[in-house]
Amino acid sequence: MTKTTPTTKTAENDKLAESRGHIKVEFGQDSPVTLNSVHLGPLPEGGGIMRGSALENVESKDFIQLTYPLNTMIGSPQNYTYPNDFEHMVAEWTYYKDEKYHTAKSGNLKITIETLGETAKGEYSFKTENDIQISGDFYLRPRTLS
Repeated sequence: MTKTTPTTKTAENDKLAESRGHIKVEFGQDSPVTLNSVHLGPLPEGGGIMRGSALENVESKDFIQLTYPLNTMIGSPQNYTYPNDFEHMVAEWTYYKDEKYHTAKSGNLKITIETLGETAKGEYSFKTENDIQISGDFYLRPRTLS
C-alpha cells in the first residue's frame, strides 16, 4: 500500500471550509497556531481524515492532516498509537510549515467521535522523522451543526 502525502493545492482542499471548528498546532518551540479552515470526513478505506489550514486571507501557509482508525467508536473517548493502530490507512499524519512537510514517525491520538460520526474532538501529538515534536487539540463539526 502506498502512503499519500497531502499537497496544499488539491480539489479536496477546496472543500476544507465544509466543517467548522479548529485544529491547534504546537510545532517545536514555536508559538501555537490555530487553523480554522477545517475538514472532517470519512476515508474510502474506513476511518476518517481531519485537515486544517489557515484561512485564505492569512499569510500563513500552515496545513495539517491527521487520520483516525476504522474501529473508532461513537460516543466514548478512544486512544490510539500512530502508526500501529493505523495499518489500513493510506494517508499519513503530516504538518506543512515553512514550505516543508513534517511527516509523523510516531504519535498518539485521543479522540471522541460524536453526533453519529459527524463531530470529532480530542488531542494529538507526534514526533516527526527529524524528531520535531508536534501536538495540539481539535474540535471539528459540520457547518450544519451549531
